[in-house]
Amino acid sequence: CSWTQANNTCTFKDVDCRLFTEAECRSNEVTCLFDIDNKMCDHRTGLSPTLMGVFAGAMALGGILGAAIAGGLVNRMGRRFVLRIGGMVCLIGCVVSHGARAGNIFGLLIASRFLMGVGTSVGCVVSPMYTEEMARQPFTKQVGI
Repeated sequence: CSWTQANNTCTFKDVDCRLFTEAECRSNEVTCLFDIDNKMCDHRTGLSPTLMGVFAGAMALGGILGAAIAGGLVNRMGRRFVLRIGGMVCLIGCVVSHGARAGNIFGLLIASRFLMGVGTSVGCVVSPMYTEEMARQPFTKQVGI
């Protein structure tokens, strides 16, 4: 929809779903949705169930990848360095997410969620190891893994 300042309403240019009967509304389900409780046709807003699944799954897939690679990276590069890398990946994901929202680009939003999933899972894997390593001797078995 596009917002009009004059009368403070959001109007749809292509189709006005509110004028449809129930049958017309159900035949135009790409842009319209029939509300059974209120017995009226209105514009479809938000994400479809498929896109909502992609949105949610992107972070989970990033988390799986980040958790899978974190162990090998820790052995090669060290815990502190890998924690910093994970933080930077999360920061990049946040910046990309902001850009995606400003530009209204859904694919970029998915990429940002994937990056944030990678960075977050790296932190979840490496933080207990780093905490165990940095704790003083009497506390090592109480705080870590």
